[in-house]
Formats: sequence, structure tokens, C-alpha cells
Amino acid sequence: MVSLFLMLGVLAVGVAAIGQRVLLDRSAAPTPSNIVINTTASFSAVDYWKNLAQGGEERGRALSSVITPLSELEPEYIRFDHVYDFFDVIKKNDSGQIVYDWSLLDQYVEDILKTGAKPFFSLGYTPAALSTTGSDVDMPNNLTLWREIVRATIERYSGRAGKAISDVYYEVWNEPDLFGNFKVWGDKNYLDLYRASALGAADAKNTLPFKFGGPAITAYYKNWFDALNLMTRRESLRLDFYSWHRYDDDLLRFILDAREAEVARELSGRPDLELIVSETGIDSRNNPAYDNNAAAVHSVASSILLSESVSKVFHFEPKDGKGPTQYWGRWGILTHESWGEPVRKPRHSALLFMNQMSGGRRLAVAGQGSAVIAKARQYSNGSIKVLVVNYEPSGKYLETATITLLGLSQPSYNLRKVVWNGSEEQQTVNPVGGQLLLTHLFPPHSITLFEINPLTRQNR
Repeated sequence: MVSLFLMLGVLAVGVAAIGQRVLLDRSAAPTPSNIVINTTASFSAVDYWKNLAQGGEERGRALSSVITPLSELEPEYIRFDHVYDFFDVIKKNDSGQIVYDWSLLDQYVEDILKTGAKPFFSLGYTPAALSTTGSDVDMPNNLTLWREIVRATIERYSGRAGKAISDVYYEVWNEPDLFGNFKVWGDKNYLDLYRASALGAADAKNTLPFKFGGPAITAYYKNWFDALNLMTRRESLRLDFYSWHRYDDDLLRFILDAREAEVARELSGRPDLELIVSETGIDSRNNPAYDNNAAAVHSVASSILLSESVSKVFHFEPKDGKGPTQYWGRWGILTHESWGEPVRKPRHSALLFMNQMSGGRRLAVAGQGSAVIAKARQYSNGSIKVLVVNYEPSGKYLETATITLLGLSQPSYNLRKVVWNGSEEQQTVNPVGGQLLLTHLFPPHSITLFEINPLTRQNR
């Protein structure tokens, strides 16, 4: 019976996804919203969107020029890759033994800590000392040495005798299905790499708590999840989180990934397995949208849709690589310093705007549309905040939508409405029967915050 219900659940997800795909078809009009929020039922919440992922744009201290603007975003984690091939950590001495030089990597990690974030290591790529062909995406030619390198890395940054940073994340490789063309079978098998890495994590001694997982593939693929879950369970290897990436201007892709991952987790027997989208954006290629409002609103919208499924969303990436012009459609939230003081692009201000939703407890939101969507939180002082986004790829869709709040207990409230990069206004509102209706015109690619604060007799 349990299996039957799970199968029906998977089928229901599939049917719902197909229905949404039809509704989000480029030729079809978006489905209007009818947002309803019950304020009497709240749930624990984390600020899952406060994470960034820097790519391998350049060697050295790539973040040193943008510590201040990044700290403004209050990031919790900053992920980075090219740990072993960009920072000259691993070398062999004349006797063929591995020797370590942590100096450059230490500096990079210190810059991350200066932003207020903690490091999230993507453990790769292959150092020259372990590469057969000289390529950094070779399978390490000595997995025993690779195991030792992973152990040393964890003891360096999580070890009490090392940097002693608690709750660091270690992710095995970056996009193995792309960078190295790994599979979960055959000669170049990611499972072999993960096994050696997990054994290295198990070897690490005298450490503070840390998280270990992978595989950071280019999208959610069920066969990768199943293979990694099966091997780690069978061999009692550590798997604290499962991660993947998603770049797409169609928000449905994000929903489908997350739902499929949730179903797989339920079937895996690992209900506490953390799900992480460790890179996300509107396009995996250069795109002018990264320099304008489209990518900014997309970042907020995709974060909202993933909020009930994953524990962390990582926005790619903090800073542009050096390009032919200051704005070149690169993925950065900030421009490169080679063109002067790094400029905060629209995504920076959009994520800063979203930070007003930090803290509090999550309120369930029903009636999401396919363009106009919302998230809601309630705070200990009785305040309620609702963030509403209108995102649709063409940037032409506008909607007059109604937001209904149920279960309000006070006779009067102060309503503050703030439009991202726009106006702010306040008024007194009076619920009827504990119900408040807010009607608003949401322009294309807009973000609006509603803050509802109870009024006492003294301040009415």
C-alpha cells in the first residue's frame, strides 16, 4: 500500500507538471493568480536565498575587490570551485609525496569570511600532480591520494587545529556530467570519485561539524540521485546533501526539478537529506538579461518557487569575469574592477530588497499564478510581510491581482506598500471578519513588498 501511494504521488506530480507546462507554454497566456494566505498557521523558516556561488573566472583573490557590496547582501555561504587547480594547493616533492601550500586558498577563504559568509567548497578540479593528461577534468589517477587531499582540506578548514570554521559545506566536484563527462557507470565513474572523497571525509579527525555531499550536476537527473543514494547507503558512506544546478528563463524547470527531487528523497529512505541548488540563474550562457531587471526579478521569483523544497539556493555569481566591456552579459551581480569601482547590478538591489523578508516564520501561500507569485512571513511583533513578484520571460505580462489574508485578529492595521525601485505608500486598513483583501496592479518584471502591522489604540 505504501508503494502504491508513493507511485500515485509521483504520478500526481507528473500530471500537475504537465498541466503547468501547458499553462506556461510561450504561446499561452500566463495563469492568473488568486493568492490566499492563512495567517493562523505558520511554519519554521530559513533565509534560504542568502547564498552566492562564484565561478572560476580568474585565479587569486577574485572577491577581494567586492567584499563591501557582498557583505551588504548578508550572505550565509559563498560557494566556489577550482579549489585544487586555481590555488596551487597540491604539489609533489622530489620523492613523489604530496605536499600542501594553503596560502592562496587561505586568502580566498578569509575574503569570504570578511563578507560575513562561510565557505562552501566545490572539491575539484584535478591538480596537475594527479592528472594523467594534464587536464584538470581528468579522473584523478590516484584515488588514494585524492582521498588524502580531501581529508587534509577538511582538517585545514573544519579542523580544530586548522581554521576551525564550523558548518562548512564540502561538495564533490562541479558539474561532473559536463566538466569531465563523468557518468555513474563505466570507466570514468563519478561514484568512484565520490567514494574516495567520502572516505577522505571520514578520515578527517578533530573537526567541527561540517556537511558533505554532491554531485552538483547541471540539472536534476533521477539516475544520478538513485545511483549516489544506493551506493552511499550500501557502503555506509556519508551523504548529507544532494545538489544540482539549474539555469533557465522558464520557472517551471525549477519547479519540476524540486518536485522530482522531493519525491526521490521520500523514496530514498533519507527524509532528512538536504536538497541544495548550488548554482542558479536565468541562463547558463552570457545573456544581456544579467545586466538588467530581467535576471534580477528572475532570481527572486526562482527563489520563491524553490523555498518549500530546498534548504539553500545559490545565485551565480557574485562578480563578473574580466570582459571586453564593463557590461557584457556576464553572470555577475557586480561588475569587474578592471572597469573601475565594481557596480551593483539590478540583481544586487533585488536580493537586497528580498532581504526584508529575513527571519520570521513562513506562512503557506495558495493560489500562485504562473507569473505572479508570492511568499509570506509572520514575525514575533505581529507584523506580516508579503513579497509578490511578477516574472514572465517576455517581460510583457502585467496583472491586477488580489491577495487575501485570512485570520487577522486586530481591527486595524498599518499597510506599507513598497515597490522595488519605485514608490512607497502607507495607509490604515480594516479587515472584515478577520479577512483583508489587497488589490494591486503588478507591472512586468516587478517586485512589491506589503507589510501589515497591527495598530494598537494608542497609535491608531
